[in-house]
Amino acid sequence: MTTVERALLDAAGALPARTLARALDEAVAARWTSRTKLRELLDRVSPCPAVRLLAQLADPGRPSGLTESRLAERALALIAAAQLPAPHTEVELFGYRADAYWPEAALVLEIDSFGFHGLMRENFNRDRLKDRTLGRHGIAVVRWSEDDVARRGLEIIAALATTIARRHDGRPRDSPHTRPPTPGYAPRSAAAR
Repeated sequence: MTTVERALLDAAGALPARTLARALDEAVAARWTSRTKLRELLDRVSPCPAVRLLAQLADPGRPSGLTESRLAERALALIAAAQLPAPHTEVELFGYRADAYWPEAALVLEIDSFGFHGLMRENFNRDRLKDRTLGRHGIAVVRWSEDDVARRGLEIIAALATTIARRHDGRPRDSPHTRPPTPGYAPRSAAAR
C-alpha cells in the first residue's frame, strides 16, 4: 500500500507535466491529499527533475488547472507547452464561469465547442452577454473554437501570448496574491469541484 503523495512522486518522472498537474489537482480537490503533505514528502527525498517539477506543481500559489471538458484540457496543454503563465480555471466572474482566467492581465479565455456553443441560440446569446458583462468590468475575452484548438494551435498560442503581454503593459505586475482581488472574482473551492 502506498500513499497518494508517493504515487504522485512515482508518476512524476513518467507523466507529461500537464497530466501530472491534473492528477495532483484532482487528488487535492477530492481531499485525498494536500499540497502541504506532498511538499513534506518532497522535502525528504533527493532532488531530481521529477521532484523539482512536482514541487512547482505543489506550490500553494499555483492555480488549480481543473477543467470540465476534454477540449479545455487540450487547450490548457497547448498553453503549458508554450510555457505561458498558468491561468486559473473554472472561476466565477460576475455571475459567469470562465474557462481560463489570468487576473494579472484581466483576460478570460473561453473554449467553445460547436455542439454546445453553436447549436443552441440560447447558448450563443448567453456567450455574447457574458463577453459584454466582462468587458464592462475591464476584462477582455478571447474565444477559441474546437477547430482552433485542433488545427491552429501555433497560431492561437502566438496570438494569446501577444494578448497577455499587451494586457500586462501598464498594469501592476504584483502577484495576484498581493493585489486586491478582481471584483466579482471567486475561485472555485476544492469542495465545490
